[in-house]
Amino acid sequence: MQAMGAIKWPVLRVTVPSKAYAILPHFAIVAHEIGHALNHKIEWDLQAFFRQEQGNLVSRIIKRLGPLDGDISKRLAAAFSNWFDELAADAFAFYLTGPAIFFSLSDFFQLLGGAYGLSPTHPANDLRRKILFDKLRTNNGDSFACIFTRYTGHALTENFNSPLLVPTPTKDEIFADMERYEGRKTAAVLAELHELMPNVVPIIYKHVEEYMKAHAPGALYTPENYKKDLHNHLEPMLAAIPPIETGLRLTDKVPTEFSSILNVGWATLLTKLPELRVRTKDDQLGVEKLKCLHELLLKAVELSEARRLWESVP
Repeated sequence: MQAMGAIKWPVLRVTVPSKAYAILPHFAIVAHEIGHALNHKIEWDLQAFFRQEQGNLVSRIIKRLGPLDGDISKRLAAAFSNWFDELAADAFAFYLTGPAIFFSLSDFFQLLGGAYGLSPTHPANDLRRKILFDKLRTNNGDSFACIFTRYTGHALTENFNSPLLVPTPTKDEIFADMERYEGRKTAAVLAELHELMPNVVPIIYKHVEEYMKAHAPGALYTPENYKKDLHNHLEPMLAAIPPIETGLRLTDKVPTEFSSILNVGWATLLTKLPELRVRTKDDQLGVEKLKCLHELLLKAVELSEARRLWESVP
């Protein structure tokens, strides 16, 4: 209701590639697009980072091309800004949806096929996947990865649902590859920027986490949320009971959050689909069960939202 009241017409649309809408769990990618809308609200403090890293980056580019000119500097600034925005949007999606964005983005990259994703507008696919995977394994207590393994019986690996993702080659190979399509100047910028970007990741995630805690702490999806979701909903999901509400006692039950539905969906899809107890015909490939899972998750979204609206009626 607060969001609707704050709308300034016309309404801005969130658009994602059509392949991101194949099944409901893919909708975690929408959280990435929301991150793009929130990036500009953060007062990024990158002075210390640039003092430490910029000199080394420029030196490596000069070593490839010779002295920098204004054109190269503009290309570098534009590429860094684009890549920074993408990684910051990934960070927002991580804090909003946890493992769901790791699975969604990895699967989406694999669906795209072809190259390794690096361009003047986007960092490499496997770099983004690795960053999210590392965050899933990091926590003071239980990590997302540990909880996933405990409830599914499967160890979470970096390429868990994206084994066909094209790996990024060495930076010399990036330079040779990009030179054919983007020219020598941009190729040098992209090759050296690829080496730099992991160093800015801790700053990005620190800023985004602080912003979320200050402005929307209830929207943070934590390992504790994940543990409760898999504990409460994974087994019922296999009995075709969608995650509509959460709570041990009838008087304590509340509508399930969208992030919870996404994460239960991914855990079921990737590790428990053959165990989903729904009636299907000859379904050796699991297509019918996938369709049933999608419909059950849609029903969870529909009914949890219906309950939320019902409870808001005075």
